[in-house]
Amino acid sequence: MLDILERRCGLTGEALQWHTSYLHCRSYAVAAGGATSAAVYTDCGQPQGSSLGPLKFVVYAADLHMLTSRYNVRLHSFADDTQLYKHTRIGDVQQAKQDLIATIAEINGWSQSRGMKLNALKSEVIWLGARQQLAKLRPSQADKTLHLPDGTLSAQSTVRNLGVQLDSELSFDAQARFCVKTCYYHLRRSNQIKRYVDQDCLRSLMHAFITSRLDYCNHIVTVYTHTVTFQLDNDCNVFKIVSRALFSTSSHAHRL
Repeated sequence: MLDILERRCGLTGEALQWHTSYLHCRSYAVAAGGATSAAVYTDCGQPQGSSLGPLKFVVYAADLHMLTSRYNVRLHSFADDTQLYKHTRIGDVQQAKQDLIATIAEINGWSQSRGMKLNALKSEVIWLGARQQLAKLRPSQADKTLHLPDGTLSAQSTVRNLGVQLDSELSFDAQARFCVKTCYYHLRRSNQIKRYVDQDCLRSLMHAFITSRLDYCNHIVTVYTHTVTFQLDNDCNVFKIVSRALFSTSSHAHRL
């Protein structure tokens, strides 16, 4: 990390010494039940919960962009969550797969050299495109699978990215249905405890677990008429139920 700060960011003198004192000679201990374990000195990693941790990780992982550019594979990162993507034609699918496999191998070697692990169990593959183009891949499932040295990644019809459900055709039907399903689940749970909490607490629970989910990333479905119609209809139903729960009105009550 210190080498990267000096070589890539140009830190020298007192600024580099400050980061050196921040990262060197750190130790950890576990305290539980009135007992404390022996201190263990660490020579890697970042202090947990520090404001500098996320910034230093971004600088630390900046080399990934150079690795992926060698194979014309694009990279998008959010903290330690990284997506690789590549545009290809149907006739060039095999070459695109080889580029992705080579890129993943490079990233795996880069991670190991820096004391990190590429978690294949949390990795997913999805093919995005029009229904007609995706149909050309369906006769051979092997076209969608990535064979890696330490395992195989099978293509999924739906994946989750930063809390949003992405489907192969980007219709966002899965996202709308998942959002509505989750809201109804929390509505049922809230209904079970509403007699034991006051109105302010119930209102906070409704906003934290329900209305916030309806608002989260809802702009991504605005260009899809069918998905918007489905979600708006269900959102209205959810809001009606929330209103009845908060104000104790019946399902037959009309707005004044």
